[in-house]
Amino acid sequence: MTSVVALAILNEQVTERSLSICVRIWTDFVSRTGPTKEDTMFLRRLTLTVAAAVAVAGTSVAGIPVASATDSGEQQAAVTETRTIRYQVNSVTDAPDSAPGDGRCRADNGGCTLRAAVMEANATSGSTIVIPAGRYTLSIPPRGVPFTDYTLADAAHGNLKVMAPTTIVGAGLDSTVIDGGRIDRVFTVRRPATISGLTVTGGVATPLAGAESYSAGGGVLNTSELTMERVRVTGNTAGFGGGVFNTPTSSFILRDSLVDLNEAGEAGGIRFDSDGLVERATITRNRVVNPHDPTRPGELAGLGGGIDVRGPGITVVGSRVTDNYAEDGGGGINITLAYVPGPEVPVGPGRVELQDSVVTGNTRAGGPSDCRAVLARIVDLGGNTDSDGSCT
Repeated sequence: MTSVVALAILNEQVTERSLSICVRIWTDFVSRTGPTKEDTMFLRRLTLTVAAAVAVAGTSVAGIPVASATDSGEQQAAVTETRTIRYQVNSVTDAPDSAPGDGRCRADNGGCTLRAAVMEANATSGSTIVIPAGRYTLSIPPRGVPFTDYTLADAAHGNLKVMAPTTIVGAGLDSTVIDGGRIDRVFTVRRPATISGLTVTGGVATPLAGAESYSAGGGVLNTSELTMERVRVTGNTAGFGGGVFNTPTSSFILRDSLVDLNEAGEAGGIRFDSDGLVERATITRNRVVNPHDPTRPGELAGLGGGIDVRGPGITVVGSRVTDNYAEDGGGGINITLAYVPGPEVPVGPGRVELQDSVVTGNTRAGGPSDCRAVLARIVDLGGNTDSDGSCT
């Protein structure tokens, strides 16, 4: 049997939400596998007030690194526990947090509203927001100042602004509904985030008088790294990207989701000015309703009913892009040159890679239009179906 005969705390660092402690442990374990006895120090079990770890010498358990034994028989182990902050929404009211950053999700009505949870999560990193079944309708309009600097975003008004790494989890896309209330878009994502198990609807991103003037992303505007899984994005409206708009240098992954019935002047369903992945998703019945704007030379409005790509490229796997409409073409998928040059988004031929996907029934004014590529490529990786031969 092994027992700890000595333990020395070398150093420790304590913060409000984590404890890092470095210890050195000696035990009475004796190796009898060789011709001589050798005392070996190793970590069996360490229990702290706010942290617990189980590890064997030279291994890692639950992501906790453990150093290997030294020649002198000593082992140094670093044990770090970081508590995940979890906010449980319990009110469908739209109300701001009463004291953002105090670690408590609490609006003036005493409940943890979705807006209050987002505001608290913005004060930390790596928080999880859990939203039970229900309809959560935004009712606090934007403050009436043109929204041109995201770093000055007012999370207490308008859309839900994710300003720190956050995970948002609903009870299912048929159960948890986040409704923009037609006052603003629903989400602006400025830091890496995962959104799952909910529906995003009722968002509007148009240059209405006095409201936020950036008219992209009716449901979601993503300027960072966003993953959406098991979600529905439906019934949103924007000038660009009716459902989701992804800015240059962002990244977007959509899995096991439905994007439908969104409308825009350009990119009815999803707009990629970046790279991205669409996997096991359905993009259907989205619409682009206006033709070219002659007052904007070079503008490619009226294109990309389902998916519109103006970045380096995306991959579409195991998905359906069906029954979308764009007045000027690319009813299903449209891709052309990136329009914002830079080191991460150079102007050059982009590509849409299609694999095991169905792109059918998409139209433009005057006829079928599943895919459209201008100074770009659509790459058929196999297993695809399209109805007019334009996706190969």
